[in-house]
Parts: sequence; C-alpha cells; structure tokens
Amino acid sequence: MRHKLITIFIIFPIALTMIVSALSDLNDSKKGNDTTQVSVTNTQTQSEVKKEPRVITEVEISSSKITKDSIGTPILNVYFNNKTDKTVDGIDIEAYFLNNFDEPVGQFGAKKEEAFDGSIQEKIKPKGTFGAEWNLAVYEHTTKIKSVRITRVHFTDGTMIEAD
Repeated sequence: MRHKLITIFIIFPIALTMIVSALSDLNDSKKGNDTTQVSVTNTQTQSEVKKEPRVITEVEISSSKITKDSIGTPILNVYFNNKTDKTVDGIDIEAYFLNNFDEPVGQFGAKKEEAFDGSIQEKIKPKGTFGAEWNLAVYEHTTKIKSVRITRVHFTDGTMIEAD
C-alpha cells in the first residue's frame, strides 16, 4: 500500500505536468504561433548575376608605393597615365593597406579593412602622366598597399567616368 501511495504522488505530478505542457503547445499552434518554412526561388537572369563591375581603363595607375616622410609618417604615392585625348582635372581613388604582418590597417591603428578615399584636382594632359601623394597619418601602421583603384575621373570638358 505504501508503494502505491508513493508511486501515485510521484507519477501523478509528472503526468500532470506533461499534459499541461502538451495542451499549452496545442493552444499556441491554434493562435498562429507556429513557424512555417518558406522556399524562395532566385529569379535573376544569368546576365544579372554575371555582371562585371566597370573598371576605369581610360586613366590607369602605372605604379603605387608606400614611402615615409621625414618623421616616419606613411605616404601613399600613386602615378597615373591619362590614355585619352582629353585633359583630366580630377581623379578619385580607393585604397586598402596592410602592416608588416599582412594584417589590414584601418584609421587610428585599427586592425580592420577600411577604405582610404583620396582625390586629386590636378590637370593631366592628354596622353600625359602625373604623380600624386597622400599623407596617411591616420593609417599610421601602413607599410604595404593591398589594393588601389580609380573610382572616378573628371575631364575639363565636363564629362566624367565612374567605376562600379
């Protein structure tokens, strides 16, 4: 008799908890709280997916390097070739840098890939060359260039070329 009472007092609360939990789950699903999985189909065409970004070829970077000024501040040096028959009067660039450990260099010593945006407003004659430099004091740990590209070119006739 004693075993029957202990069994009833142990099994009954467990069974009651399970029933209440099951009823609660059933009630939640009736209220619309259940989850539904939806499959989405990609409707992009092949040409949209494979679209290559526009690269500016009318003006090219012939070389680029990092140097240091007299107090050790990194300087970005970029040399441009104007391959057109028009005079350039503005170029925008975007560059990414590395330190000696090949880690990305961001502003103020941050070890994150952070774009440097530079701009020149100098005239480059048709078929001419020009060297520009930018002080990288806020990119103080820069020792190498990861990448540099031209993002925009402006000509004296008012036309402009933009990269994607």
